[in-house]
Amino acid sequence: MTRPLVGSLLLRRYKTGSIRPYVFSRRYIWAILVLFASCAPHQRLREVSQKPDERTEEQIRGERHLKQAESLFDKGDASGAQKEYLAALSEWPMLYEAHLGLGDVYELEGDTFSAVCEYIAHTEIAPKAKQYLDRMFPYVFSKFSRHPSGPREIEDEERALGMRAMSQAIAKVRAGKPHLGLGRMDEIRAALPRAGFAEYFEGMVRLSQGEVDRATEFLEEAVAENSYFARRLLMDGEEKRIPDLLKRIEAVLVATLKVHHSDVESAFMLSVVRYRLEKNVAAVDAVRTALSWGKARWDMLLVKAAAHHKLGQEIEMEQAFADLKAIQPDLSVAFTIDEPSVFSGVLAGTANQMARTKFADSLKEPKRSYFLWRLAEEEKSQEAEELKQAFFDKIKSRFSEDEFENLPGVEKPEREPQGLDEFMGAVQQRVGDAMEALYRCDATRRPKRGNPSGRLTIRVELDRDGTVGQVGVEENTTKDDWLAYCIVRKIVAMRFPKLLRATEAFKIPIYFGPEVDNIGKGKK
Repeated sequence: MTRPLVGSLLLRRYKTGSIRPYVFSRRYIWAILVLFASCAPHQRLREVSQKPDERTEEQIRGERHLKQAESLFDKGDASGAQKEYLAALSEWPMLYEAHLGLGDVYELEGDTFSAVCEYIAHTEIAPKAKQYLDRMFPYVFSKFSRHPSGPREIEDEERALGMRAMSQAIAKVRAGKPHLGLGRMDEIRAALPRAGFAEYFEGMVRLSQGEVDRATEFLEEAVAENSYFARRLLMDGEEKRIPDLLKRIEAVLVATLKVHHSDVESAFMLSVVRYRLEKNVAAVDAVRTALSWGKARWDMLLVKAAAHHKLGQEIEMEQAFADLKAIQPDLSVAFTIDEPSVFSGVLAGTANQMARTKFADSLKEPKRSYFLWRLAEEEKSQEAEELKQAFFDKIKSRFSEDEFENLPGVEKPEREPQGLDEFMGAVQQRVGDAMEALYRCDATRRPKRGNPSGRLTIRVELDRDGTVGQVGVEENTTKDDWLAYCIVRKIVAMRFPKLLRATEAFKIPIYFGPEVDNIGKGKK
């Protein structure tokens, strides 16, 4: 059957958490759109071209610096790019894209703290940020859980000035002048009151200078304003540097939940901290609080089951897993290249044994096999390759013998692109060439489901060498897991050009059904 090439890559930044303005996490991401309109009417183009340039001189200079920064970064000059991004913000603080660029620079250099701060800065000043959050969603969700009406209103320009001060402060700290960086705290705090960000920033800077006690006070204030920072501290393993950090976080979360009863994320983080402190009865109580205010989440049910297991309450544990079976989460999106999952992150591996057994058993195939592979891979277990093959074999068992033979795009590209535009084009070409192979999964599965139509959205993350690092099923309205994971299996085998950034990610929305089967017939 003839199908359309599934759209073209939108050449826009996506980070944070950079396609402008479709930002979901950090790095570049492209939405490959089905039935994407190829052009606008000529009359409309003429009208746009005749509009006067209303930008200020500062905006023009800022955008010039931004383009120069992106060009330098694409050429591998991270240091030069950093200077240009900072120059862009100096000219025009509202250039939120510069914060994304700085985040990429720092991420590439392994400076996670500075990168996270830049992604938060972008999230705070980018227009309609809530529509394209990915990695930074927990920050915003937790922030508004504490303060549903939001902090006091701050003008956009004032907030942008505060975020520019933060970027300049980071540059000073990285240059070995932390006292100058901390001297900008009043500007940052005024721009984001009651968000916890300024306190987190100062706490981490002071911690890097060995001021553990003073740093801890600021970090406790950050957690008191936004439980995202509790998550951040645990993900980064800061309990190794801060004595009694878990107990301190517990006390802060208990106090804040007395004021903000419906703060689901704080209740969840409290359950995690208590579980890790071996306070399992209290951990169950915290999970119950979280569940009473929101939908059952797989991470909450995991902690609940693990706590009951440690208490020897097997019936209660089994009930938690029965609840988990009922919601059937897709754990493929729980693992990313950017940061550790809940398993190796906030839980620090303490529930992994249960995850490999009882938790995995609550998942239906092929989700179960894929989860076990990714968990072992995250643990850097010797079993990872064996479990990967087990997942491949499980998928193969439901399809014909030749379904996964001669797949396109699995060979290393013959030529590496010389710039970002060429890289994007090469990725688009590879995805386009693979579409027919991806659609073949549907040819097998469609007769087996009640509704032939549906939509699947796959998130692909690439490693530095161009291999596929992670594949997640973000949306599957077909309700056919075998279709989704057949496509996942094929994408996992693909190879792309070497990355120009630290990591790259893109999403592939694919539509299925009779209504799209013949679109594009007769077109060249």
